Amino acid sequence: MSKNRSQPPALSLKALQRVLEIDGLVRVAMRDCYTRDKAVTVLRTCVVESFDARISDCISRSNYDPIWISEIKRDSISSVIYFLPAWIKPPSRDAILKELQVTLDDHQRSKASLNPKKKPTKSQPTPDNETKPLGEQIRELRDESRLSNEKLAKALEVDIRSISRHLSSEHIPRNDHLVAYEDIFSETLKRPVRLDTSGKRQTSGKRP
Repeated sequence: MSKNRSQPPALSLKALQRVLEIDGLVRVAMRDCYTRDKAVTVLRTCVVESFDARISDCISRSNYDPIWISEIKRDSISSVIYFLPAWIKPPSRDAILKELQVTLDDHQRSKASLNPKKKPTKSQPTPDNETKPLGEQIRELRDESRLSNEKLAKALEVDIRSISRHLSSEHIPRNDHLVAYEDIFSETLKRPVRLDTSGKRQTSGKRP
């Protein structure tokens, strides 16, 4: 009997280890979740990481089929929802399932195109092949990482006003700030992040 075409293949060992690592993080984090909102925040972050681990593994295969995406989303949600605290009962539990589905739908759209021959990346060239301004690249990565301006300011050891100026492309980040941005986004998103600085002179050219 042939395999259902909509079913993705079994995960590679590396991807499986990453998914199990994420599951472990969810299990530990749930012990400190005493409100529904906190639990949902943890689940939303981890379901995206679980999805990314799975989809990256599938896209790397020569027989990748976009029809797998729906099943990958279901697997990702099932993996993290298992650790939802027992005190969260239906219909709240059902509502959370829908929130996680919306989170992955939004995340998928932010990935632009799930091309079978290359992994989705942020800060890709605009349709006219011009590099996005640094501020736009940083803003997109901040949104994907779900980091606040306050956390970015703390990581870069600058004030929030400087972060706002970076995001609006009013000021060009210094080289050490660019490295700090790449480090915090790479750590948060669990993948290497590199900002494209080839177009940074398109901005006002000021430095904080």
